[in-house]
Amino acid sequence: MDFLLGIFSLAALGGATAAWLSVWRPATRSEILPAGFIFLSSQIILLGYLLSQFNSLARAGGWMAGCCAWLFLALGTRRLAGARRNGASAAWRPLSPRALLAEITSWPRLDKILVLPPVFSAFLLAALGVVFITITVPHESDSLGYHLARVAYYYQHGDLRYFDADYWAIVAHPTNPAILMLYTFVASGKNESLLPLAQWIAYAISFAAVYGIARRLGCPLAWSMLAASLFALLPDALLESMAAENDLILTAYIACAVFFLAEFMRALRPRYLALAGACAALALGVKASALLCLPALGVVVIFALAEAARKSRPRVVPRLGAFTLGFCLATGAFVLPAGYWGNWRRLGNPLGPTAVVSSHSYVAANLRQTAQYGAMNLLRYAFDFLSLDGLEFHPAEDFQFRVRKPLVRACVKCRLYLDRPTGTRFAFTFYRKPVAHEDRSYWGILGFGLIWLSVPVAIFGKGRSSAAAWFATATLAFLFAQAFLGSYDIWRGRYFITCGIWACPMAACVLTKAGKKFRLYAAAVVLLGCLSAWSAFIIRNSFVLRSGGGFAHPDRLREMLADDPALIAPYEEFDRRVPAGAVVAVAEPPNRCEYALFGPKFQRRILPVNSFLRGMLPIPPEAQFFLYQGAAPQLPGTDIPLGPGWYLRKMP
Repeated sequence: MDFLLGIFSLAALGGATAAWLSVWRPATRSEILPAGFIFLSSQIILLGYLLSQFNSLARAGGWMAGCCAWLFLALGTRRLAGARRNGASAAWRPLSPRALLAEITSWPRLDKILVLPPVFSAFLLAALGVVFITITVPHESDSLGYHLARVAYYYQHGDLRYFDADYWAIVAHPTNPAILMLYTFVASGKNESLLPLAQWIAYAISFAAVYGIARRLGCPLAWSMLAASLFALLPDALLESMAAENDLILTAYIACAVFFLAEFMRALRPRYLALAGACAALALGVKASALLCLPALGVVVIFALAEAARKSRPRVVPRLGAFTLGFCLATGAFVLPAGYWGNWRRLGNPLGPTAVVSSHSYVAANLRQTAQYGAMNLLRYAFDFLSLDGLEFHPAEDFQFRVRKPLVRACVKCRLYLDRPTGTRFAFTFYRKPVAHEDRSYWGILGFGLIWLSVPVAIFGKGRSSAAAWFATATLAFLFAQAFLGSYDIWRGRYFITCGIWACPMAACVLTKAGKKFRLYAAAVVLLGCLSAWSAFIIRNSFVLRSGGGFAHPDRLREMLADDPALIAPYEEFDRRVPAGAVVAVAEPPNRCEYALFGPKFQRRILPVNSFLRGMLPIPPEAQFFLYQGAAPQLPGTDIPLGPGWYLRKMP
């Protein structure tokens, strides 16, 4: 029954989104997907806020009723708007495959070699990503520790209100991504395999938006397709698309904001600026790290206004007013209710606990320390990007070691001891190995071999375009914001997914005016980039499938805990001893794969007793079992050992 209700809610939501798009009237085909994503996700988030007030987040009927309400509202608005608007939009006309094929066959041979392999690889890997999502369960450590754990808690409680948790991020992070994943879970008939689908959709939207951005910057079809493919093949973006996390959701909103700014440069219509501002606010509703994207986004805003001023009489203040209005309205609707206001009241800081914010940023450092830490971080990121991520093989590791060795010697000779814990959360290492991992990979060979190389060419090269120079400046603004505002840690690679929104169109603009020699070099790098993307996909996913026993005999817990095998034995024993509908009090270290305890359809009720805010709490009287890892005194004869340091107590 829940599955049928979910199908009906999806149909109603799709109809409502189509109706809103009809009211919006996209002017081009490439505008449909970004605008549709904004309307679709906004409706789900607002409906999640509403259902939370009635403790109905876990009810498929509530979601269906809300989606039907959206449909009636959208159809009514469409009818009113249709009375004043006539004619059909060219955006809805189907694309002619014959015309596309004719254009592709007219390309020079070198352009075909440079563009077609990454395009085919990007589309095929994206399709395989959906297949992989459907046949596996979530298995990323961060997802199990807090991204999905909070989804399960919200489902269990039926609302988004604050609750005690063992890890600060479960309750302090904005709730919007959790709402999107929770709706996916309810609408799919409680299929936990589809929880990463929100990230994959965001990946596809970002892919489409990068293409549209490149087109608006004047790139031909071939180079716009290449820009989108470069983004899709970045190891961090590709692997993150199959993870139940939130970095690609943030990236999609930023990509939509940049796309509508570029669309404004084409059409000079204030509505694009208003929607771009709303997209920026929606990004803040995903996670606080969106603040680090604002300097780069500000560069694009200035560029858009400057380009608009060249085409028409300068009206900077009204245009900035449209962007600001969209940002402020969306902030009130999607940002403040997402948890920032609650964090401020409860924790004294809208971003989270003050100690956590200080460890993630340099808010407590003086200007001299910030400059020192930021300069060191720039060098750290330079080493991290000089990596063959995706090619997790010994020859690639050996080659990378040899390339880095003279650079390491130069740093030591200049007394640049980057591996000391100065301005870092986790120590930097000079000889980091190439990895194929959604949280620790960077851009691989596409990064240092092509994209970062294009930045100085875009700014200082002969025949450079203003669009490429501005987007190269935005790329550097993002890099400097990461280096000087945030503490270095080994997981910063996933933050740079968003940087690809500026960097990939910029690289395409450079290639548009590049000579034959540079294109030959770029073709070699891109082919190696395709190889690294395929390698990353196969290595990461085959590892998970092997851990779970393959296709024929899947093992949920072994597959889920592939990154933390020490937990497999105690969790399997827990799963065997504790029935599906039990109420379990849990005292375990924070961020330790808590999601796996709920069961595949969230049947168990989990009650954390080691609150990060209030310390150890008493075991609730309704608890039937008590699971702990060395966090409570043992009761010999009653506590059952599950594994090294893990115990289960059956409550009277």
